[in-house]
Amino acid sequence: PLSRIVVSKQTLKAQPKSPMPPPKKYINFTKLAPFTRIAKQHAQNEGDVRSYVAITCPHCDMAFVEIPCDRLATNKASECKRHLLNCAVGACAVEPVKRKRAVGGAYPCDQLAEKNAEIAVLTLAEAKLTASNERLA
Repeated sequence: PLSRIVVSKQTLKAQPKSPMPPPKKYINFTKLAPFTRIAKQHAQNEGDVRSYVAITCPHCDMAFVEIPCDRLATNKASECKRHLLNCAVGACAVEPVKRKRAVGGAYPCDQLAEKNAEIAVLTLAEAKLTASNERLA
């Protein structure tokens, strides 16, 4: 009797999730208190309001952008980087911060080799199973 090996594509593509979230960037840029005003985009009348937060540069002490509160997590880093590239103060004329990868989320070399070998075995088993199924059909 033939024994069947079931290999899903999920098994082949399984990657471990990083245990820690990525480190925050541009933490020295301060956010001011939130304020409400007419929305910048798609405002139909004065009733279309949105909460915004102004971001202040630590080098030139200037509030350079207003970001909607609900978009702060996704837009702050890119706005800070854009400001650093164009800031007139000499202290701001440094390279933008590059995020360092967390070591905990990556495989050490020996575990990576084991994982690659396991994937190769599963791929080979799937190929053999496909070939045997084609011969039976």
